[in-house]
Amino acid sequence: MNIMIVVFLTGLIYVNVCSSMKCVLTNDEGPQINKTCVFPFIIGNQSYSNCTNNHDKFGKFWCSTKVNEEGKHVAKEDEWGYCGQGPSFNSHA
Repeated sequence: MNIMIVVFLTGLIYVNVCSSMKCVLTNDEGPQINKTCVFPFIIGNQSYSNCTNNHDKFGKFWCSTKVNEEGKHVAKEDEWGYCGQGPSFNSHA
């Protein structure tokens, strides 16, 4: 079963596709457990379309689980998690 969610935000398109091979879920180590990652997400001037280990003091790969209307990661609400399953990893360390 495939579930596709498309959200239009200020001219940008955010697509979240979940199937057995294309969905990245957070694991049980971060604040958001078993939630779907949202790609792309923006922090500062950097856009991420994969899990990243940037900005993590332990060097673990993580993703945003919520973005605002501009596509920016909603950091102050703990809307993130460490990446668990899926093909989407990108080291920026």
